[in-house]
Amino acid sequence: MREIKFRAWDKLKKSVHEVAGINFVEGIVLLWKQTGTARQTYAVEVDSIELMQYTGLHDKNGKEIYEGDIVRIDDIVGEYKWVDDFACFAVPTDSIKHNSYIYPQRIDEHSMEVIGNIYENPDLKGEK
Repeated sequence: MREIKFRAWDKLKKSVHEVAGINFVEGIVLLWKQTGTARQTYAVEVDSIELMQYTGLHDKNGKEIYEGDIVRIDDIVGEYKWVDDFACFAVPTDSIKHNSYIYPQRIDEHSMEVIGNIYENPDLKGEK
């Protein structure tokens, strides 16, 4: 069973943070904030963030891959997203409306490298 964890894009602060906890009933998410060597949590409303779930995969450098990460596999760049309950690698095609999906069991983790994410590095999505 894979580890269930999240990180979040804080829409107001324009930064990615680890998620310390989620209260779905009250719609509150606790995010970790690093200040120097101290680590604190702060609460945000769920509407002010975008949650990104951990896929259970690591890239060739050991970095965890989350939904929304932009990953390079050899000379192909795409985004990890959830489709049909599976994390998959979405490769942009010439069609604006459709992506090609490659499911993780068909990908060698040692060939993948996280190069950014869709929030902090949106320009990487179109890279060839």
